[in-house]
Amino acid sequence: MNFIAKIFFTFLTFVLTTSINVRCQGIELSANTFYGTFEMSSMKNFHQEITDDLSEQINVPFSVTDNFPGHYGLELQLLINQGNFQYGLNINSITTGANTSYSDFSGDISMSNSLRSTTVGGSFYFAPDGQSNHKLKLYIGAVVGLSLVNHDFETKLILQSNTDITSYEFKAMNISFRPTIRLNYQIYKGIFATSFVGYCIEISDKLKLSENEDLHLLNSEGDVVKANFSGLRLGLGIGVQLK
Repeated sequence: MNFIAKIFFTFLTFVLTTSINVRCQGIELSANTFYGTFEMSSMKNFHQEITDDLSEQINVPFSVTDNFPGHYGLELQLLINQGNFQYGLNINSITTGANTSYSDFSGDISMSNSLRSTTVGGSFYFAPDGQSNHKLKLYIGAVVGLSLVNHDFETKLILQSNTDITSYEFKAMNISFRPTIRLNYQIYKGIFATSFVGYCIEISDKLKLSENEDLHLLNSEGDVVKANFSGLRLGLGIGVQLK
């Protein structure tokens, strides 16, 4: 995966540096907020398994308050216009997680699995013909990138004045592919509103322990636990034409 990452970032550097020397028809910069849903079956099963084990060990009815729900993220995109084509850089980040807790007069116990995915990639779009004079423009394309996934697992036990916290950090590098349909609407001269709908498809890597990458996360049956951010993406934002 490190070899793939080096090739990918070399490609991005090549695209951005060579585009500076190309006579382009405009550069667009946009900032978007988006909503994402997630597949996460492996993580959900892992969290439920640990919840059930804790419930058996100390005989209390734990409550799962979140279970890797859909969440909002942020995205920055720099696109270079070349005829009917656009290409450039895309950076986006999104979080989700699961929490289990129990509290009574004797104290509190909680467990959390927190996930963050930060993706750096390339955007590639095509605009169908016949839209050059329209305020509303349609683009069809995809975002391809590498996603750095950070997983924080933490348990916290509070008994009267004593607090015991145990935490582990894991990380993975996933490959992300998001077919996308995008709409831009010109508000005023070089300012435009933008929206998109897409579906993210991820190839997930093992979650490796940050302190020792030879160790990775497994469930009780010895199966690899993965964080899969595949799912629907709906975005809305604003952008400017820089050139």
